Amino acid sequence: MKKISILFSVLGLSVFSFAQVNLQTVIKPGTKLMYAVEAGAQKYDFIVTVKTLVPALIFDWEMTNDNKSSGTITHTAAAMITGNTMYNFFSPGTKMLDDNTLSVLLSKNTFTGLTKGTKNVMLKMNTNEAQKNGCC
Repeated sequence: MKKISILFSVLGLSVFSFAQVNLQTVIKPGTKLMYAVEAGAQKYDFIVTVKTLVPALIFDWEMTNDNKSSGTITHTAAAMITGNTMYNFFSPGTKMLDDNTLSVLLSKNTFTGLTKGTKNVMLKMNTNEAQKNGCC
């Protein structure tokens, strides 16, 4: 009986180890993500506040550097599943990203590729965005 109990325990744990992470169980509207940024000699916080998760992720962001900039990023539902381009030029105001572009988080396909697939993925950075002020 002990062997059967141990077998079922091991099988149960293996099922949980392969479970897909559900974003909505980890992050909810109102969640704040705080990043300590070091860019050259500058040190500041980059703060993301989640507004909605469905139908797609929308978040407000702010930087505590000298510029004190802030804005809102809106993702599409398609990007949350298959996006492979990372948006990293944060200019003040509202920005609607396209179906292939994400910011701050990874798409489901990228996450799965890193955790279950070949363990490597190709991400594009900041495509179709002009460099500003010699930054990024």
